[in-house]
Amino acid sequence: MKIKSLIAICAILLATTNFAEITHTITFKDKAHNYFEVESQFDLPEGETELELVMATWTPGSYLVRDYSRHIENVELEQTGNVEKISKNIWKASELTGATLRLKYRVYAREMTVRTSWVEQDFAFINGAPTFMRPKGKDDLPHYVGIELPSEWKDSATSLSKISSRKHFYIAENWDELVDSPIVAGNLDIKELNTNSKQKHYLVNVGTVDSWDINKAGENVAKIVDSQLDFWGTDPFTKPYYFLNLITQGRGGLEHKHSTALISTRFAMQERETWIKWLNLVAHEYFHSWNVKRLRPKALGPFDYENENYTQELWFSEGLTSYYAALLNQRAGLTTKKEFFKILAGNMKSLSNIAGQTTRSVADSSFDAWIRSYRPDENSDNANVSYYTKGAMIGFLLDARIRKNTDNQKSIDDLMRSASDLYSGDVGYINQDIYNLANELDSADTGEYLQSLVENAEFLAFAEAIEYFGFDLETKKEKKEDDMSLPIAFLGLNFDKSSNDLIVSKVLRETPVYKAGLNVQDELIAIDDIRVKKSDFDKRMKAYRPNTEVELLISRRGRLISLKSTTIEKPLKDWKLKELKDSSEEQQVNLEKWLGN
Repeated sequence: MKIKSLIAICAILLATTNFAEITHTITFKDKAHNYFEVESQFDLPEGETELELVMATWTPGSYLVRDYSRHIENVELEQTGNVEKISKNIWKASELTGATLRLKYRVYAREMTVRTSWVEQDFAFINGAPTFMRPKGKDDLPHYVGIELPSEWKDSATSLSKISSRKHFYIAENWDELVDSPIVAGNLDIKELNTNSKQKHYLVNVGTVDSWDINKAGENVAKIVDSQLDFWGTDPFTKPYYFLNLITQGRGGLEHKHSTALISTRFAMQERETWIKWLNLVAHEYFHSWNVKRLRPKALGPFDYENENYTQELWFSEGLTSYYAALLNQRAGLTTKKEFFKILAGNMKSLSNIAGQTTRSVADSSFDAWIRSYRPDENSDNANVSYYTKGAMIGFLLDARIRKNTDNQKSIDDLMRSASDLYSGDVGYINQDIYNLANELDSADTGEYLQSLVENAEFLAFAEAIEYFGFDLETKKEKKEDDMSLPIAFLGLNFDKSSNDLIVSKVLRETPVYKAGLNVQDELIAIDDIRVKKSDFDKRMKAYRPNTEVELLISRRGRLISLKSTTIEKPLKDWKLKELKDSSEEQQVNLEKWLGN
C-alpha cells in the first residue's frame, strides 16, 4: 500500500473515531545504562479531560504474561493535569486541559530476547508490546513512530511503512501492526536478497562481526524464501520483508507479518551444526508468515493483549512449522540427507525421554503453554510435552500415512495448502477442522488417527513410518564381541552441572530411582557403601550392568538416607537414522518423493 493511500485511510479513521493522531518519539539519552525514552502525544477529542492509557502484558507468539510495565519509569505529563497508575498496566490521565496530552517515560531495556527490548551503547532492539501505550478501547487507531538516533548511529530498520518526509519516521496502521513490527537501530549491515517474491526482502545484521559473511548468509536465506514461496504457491506480502538478525550470544526467533526477529551467536557461521540450526530457525520463523500470521487458530485473533489467549492448536502452529523448517531446507539443498536425518532422529530421541507424553497430550500442552511451556522446572519432562517436538513428529507420522494410503498422490503438503486456502485471514480454525481436512485427503480414517495423536497422552510409534521410507533407526550402541563394558548401567537421573557435588536436578518418571523415592535436590554421596564423587561417577557406573540392585546413600537437607534401587540400561546419546542398505525400490521412491529429490 502506498504511503499516500495509507495516510488517507488514517485520516478517515481519525475522523470516524472522533480522535486525533497518536505520535511516539523514541530517544536514547541514557543508552549506556540500557534506557531509552518515549514521548507520546495523544490529540484529544474536544472537551475530553480524562484518558486511560494501556500497555500490553504479553507479546503474540510468546505465550506468557510478562507484565512489561515493570520496566516503565518516570511516567509524567508535560502539561497541566495528573497521571496515576490504576492497575499493573493502565495509567489514568485526568484534569486535562487543551487539545493534546503529552506523556513521557523511560523504559529499562536489558533483556536480550526476541519478545522484549534491548538498548546499549552500540544498538537498540525495540518491540512494541513492552514499549508503547495506547488509549483504552482504541486499538484501531494509527500510530506514528519517530526514532531520533544518536549522532554515532546511522540506520534504523523495521517493517513499518516509512513516512518519506522525515528520516526514521514510520506509521503503523493500527495497534496490532505496531506490536507486530520490531525496530532495530544502530550501524546496521543491510543486504537486499535476490528472491522470487514480488516484494523486496532484506537481511539486516545488528552487531556485525568479521565471522559473519552477510553475502553468503543472504544467499542461503534467499533459498529459504524461494523454497517456501514455491511450497505455499502464494506470495502474501504487501510490503518489504525484513529478517532482523541480532548477532549477540544467544538464540531465538519470533515471527511477524512482514518481518522476523532473530538472535544468533557471533560464530554461527563457523560451525556446520550451529549454522544448520540458524538456517532452520530462519526457515521456522519465515514459515510462520503463512502458518500463524495468516493461517491461524481461531483463538489467536483478534488478540486480547491484557490476558491469556488459550488455544489447543499450537501443535499445528509450532509443531508443523518445526517439521517443515527442516524438511524444506533439505528440499532446498541447504542440508544433506544425513544432516536432515540427524535432526529427525534427534526429535525422536528427545521424545523418548519425555515421560510427560503419558501425562499430557499436545492439545493440552498447547492450551497450558501459558503456565507450563514458558515456565519449565525440574518436573517438566515428567508432567508436560513440547508441542514443538511432538507436533513436528506428528507431522512426520501423518505425512507418511497419507503418502502410503494414497500411493504418494497426496501428502501433508496438500493439507497445509488446503488449510491455508480455507482458514487464513479472519476465518481461523480449530483442531476439528484439521482432522476433517486429513479425512478429505485420505479417507482411511486418517482424521481419527490424527485426532488420536493430538488428543491422547501416549508415546508415538515410529516403526510404520520408518519402514515406509526405508530407514534403519539405531537406538542402542552395538556391542563388539570382546567389549565387556557394554551395556552400561544408568540410574535415570541428571545432576546439577553448576555444582561440584552430585546434586540431583531431574529424576525421570517411572525409573527405579523415581520409584525408590529419590528427589530433586538430593545429594548422592555413595553407591553400595563406596563414596562417589562427580569426577569419578561415570567411571563407577561403567562397573555396573543394567538390572543390578544398588544401595544409594543420599543427603537430603543434611539428613543421611539410604535407598535401594535398580540400574537400567544407559540410553544412546544420539540416535541414528540411516537409509537401509537393502531398501526396496518402492521405499527408495517414497523417500525421494518425500525429500523432493
